[in-house]
Amino acid sequence: MCGLQTAMTIRESIYTGSYLGLCPVLKGYLDDRDLLQDYPASSSLVLSGITAGLFAAFATQPIDTAKTRQQAFLDSKVFLSDSPRLLLDPLCSPKHA
Repeated sequence: MCGLQTAMTIRESIYTGSYLGLCPVLKGYLDDRDLLQDYPASSSLVLSGITAGLFAAFATQPIDTAKTRQQAFLDSKVFLSDSPRLLLDPLCSPKHA
């Protein structure tokens, strides 16, 4: 279970840091350059939120895949050492203890 908690913590840290770090920067960029001046004021917030969310999701997809595979094999005592193998070979299954 410790490996699963570590994978979840890593994934959530990267996702949250990416999203919360990128969204305000993109919104400021769009607002400073008046790129969306013909649209409602909230357009820059919506567009920057969508873009930051997509970036964060793509950045954490490999870690999320390893986490999901670990959750699938909780009964067979999956260890954190299996995570690199799960990322590199999507068809492998964790070692059973």
